[in-house]
Amino acid sequence: MIVVLLAVKILTKVIGVWPLTRAFRFRARDGAYTTLLMSTGLTFGTISALFGLNNGHIDRDQYAVLVTVVIASAVVPTLIAQGLFRPEVEPPVAAEIQGAASAGAPGSDGVAAGAARPTPVKEP
Repeated sequence: MIVVLLAVKILTKVIGVWPLTRAFRFRARDGAYTTLLMSTGLTFGTISALFGLNNGHIDRDQYAVLVTVVIASAVVPTLIAQGLFRPEVEPPVAAEIQGAASAGAPGSDGVAAGAARPTPVKEP
C-alpha cells in the first residue's frame, strides 16, 4: 500500500511540475532535478493526515501509512535528484562563488569587497 500511494503521489507531482519546467525552457536534466525536488508535500500531507485522524476520518494504522508515504515522498525524490540529476556547477560560476566567499571580510573602509557602496546624499 505504501509503495502504491508513494508512486501515485510522485506521479501526480511530476505531471504538475514537469510541464512547467519545459514551459520555462529548463534543460531536460535541470527540469528533472527541479521536478523531483518539488515533489514534496510534507506540511500539507502531515497536517491533512493529522486532521483526518483527529476527526475520525482515518484510524491510527491509516494515519501511520499516510505519514510514512508523505515522508518517503520527500526523501525518495530528493535522493534520486541528488544521485542522478544534480546540476554541474560551471567552473567560472564556481570560481566566482568561491571568490565572493573568501572576499567577505570587510575592507579598510568597512564595506565588504564587491558590495555596493552607499552614494552620498547632497543636502539642499
